[in-house]
Amino acid sequence: MSQKSVEIAKRALEALNRRDLDSYDEIRVQAAEYREIDCERVLVLAHNQGSGKTSGFDLTQIGRTAAVFRIRQGKVIEMVLYFEPARALADLGLEE
Repeated sequence: MSQKSVEIAKRALEALNRRDLDSYDEIRVQAAEYREIDCERVLVLAHNQGSGKTSGFDLTQIGRTAAVFRIRQGKVIEMVLYFEPARALADLGLEE
């Protein structure tokens, strides 16, 4: 397995953090762990920070989240978000 896929997922997460999402104040996704699943997929376990502009909902209340990045030819072609990391692990046939 190549670290290249993990580096691409890291850059994609950094790009997501640079985006100005209109619904949130200072949203930030902080990766806790990167796992290369296979030559196309990288699992990222993360924590979220920020709050909703209108609702004031604190994203830290969500706790840990997960994302699976599918990478092909050096580009992210799909990102699946999970609000329950256990579900991501189960979908991938992994354990925590």
